[in-house]
Amino acid sequence: MKEHFSLDSKFRKEQAINYIVETFQRNKILDFVFENFGCLKQHIYINTFNKDFTSFNPSPANQHSNYQKGTETIYNLLFEMNVQAFNKTQKSLEELEYLIPVQIRKSKLHLIVSFNTFERRVINSSGDNFVILDRKNSENSYIEIIKDSLPTGITFVPTDLNKGIKELWKEDKIKAKFLKHLRSSSVSTEVMMEDDNLKDKLPDLYNEALTNPLEKNVFVLVEEKTDIGRFTTEPMKGKISISRYAKNLDSVNDLVISVLDKN
Repeated sequence: MKEHFSLDSKFRKEQAINYIVETFQRNKILDFVFENFGCLKQHIYINTFNKDFTSFNPSPANQHSNYQKGTETIYNLLFEMNVQAFNKTQKSLEELEYLIPVQIRKSKLHLIVSFNTFERRVINSSGDNFVILDRKNSENSYIEIIKDSLPTGITFVPTDLNKGIKELWKEDKIKAKFLKHLRSSSVSTEVMMEDDNLKDKLPDLYNEALTNPLEKNVFVLVEEKTDIGRFTTEPMKGKISISRYAKNLDSVNDLVISVLDKN
């Protein structure tokens, strides 16, 4: 950010944000956000269409830009979010408004909706510390707005990612750190120590998990070159969550593609 906007390297984060907001036009700032969206923390919802179609203009009132990239169309949107927060600095309750960056990737079969993760602890431009207590809008509500933009007769449902996740696990591309899966009459949860591999330490549980639907899980990417580290997935909801900032713009999308390729 400092390099892109030619800022003094000594600027603290709050100083840098204040300077950018006061100096640059809104569209220039938003262009930077979406050009670097792949590096953000994200909640990713992967959906499957009921049939192929071409015409699509998701929530035009919230659209910032769109463009074609290979076989995909990319849509960049901004949704307003209202939250109630406690100002720890001023010792007061406040209502805050945010703009949440959202990127949509539409292919022939899938609609991938990625939300920049909303942090529960934030600092405003004055340096006040806030703790978010409640928000009036959810990611699911924004997905419904997007769904309402679809042509008549077109809809989508969450893509079940169980097959793709399990194939990557079988191939040792990922290893489980937290595993939650359905049994015939219960839900099983297992948390591994930092350096332990569930597949090696608990082979019977691993084999059982492969035959049952996975719930919420944390996996570590084995490949040393990746800068994501770990990710959380809820396969039956078609959801992947990235909790770390990526340095490579393509790292997150590469993970999504690798899951879908095996699915």
